[in-house]
Amino acid sequence: MSAAAPLLHITQPALSRSLRRLEAELGCKLFDCSPNAMAPNRCGRAAVARARAVLAAYDALVATVAEESRRSRPTRVGTCAPAPLRAVVAAMEEAALVFASLSATTPLLTFYTERAGQPPTGRTLVPIEDASAAQTFYLLWKQDGEQAQLAEQLAATVRDG
Repeated sequence: MSAAAPLLHITQPALSRSLRRLEAELGCKLFDCSPNAMAPNRCGRAAVARARAVLAAYDALVATVAEESRRSRPTRVGTCAPAPLRAVVAAMEEAALVFASLSATTPLLTFYTERAGQPPTGRTLVPIEDASAAQTFYLLWKQDGEQAQLAEQLAATVRDG
């Protein structure tokens, strides 16, 4: 306990109290104790395994919500007059359609993002992620195209860092 307390940034008595409360709440002892050592018993090992699963599920929840939040952010364009805005929106919509068509038909590498809708079929997607970015982009290529082997090597390089 005295070795674990500093790692947890609490005092040894506070850790002991927390452990006693947890054992009382769970209704069983979690550690086998000797004068100089503590080791998790069968109940303790089961508690640790389940706690890890709960923490992993919580991490997955946070990641899913964060990703959904990033996907739902609208693109905002500010203007002081409506006429230029209509031209900008029309140009953006046209560019999106052209890009989607190009991504679906070209044998070359392209990029894709979830905001473009469903990814084209018969393509391999490799995420290009940045924790500070609000959007994930993907490197995209035809799976049966002549550049597929080169693209796979590039993707492996990107994945391996």
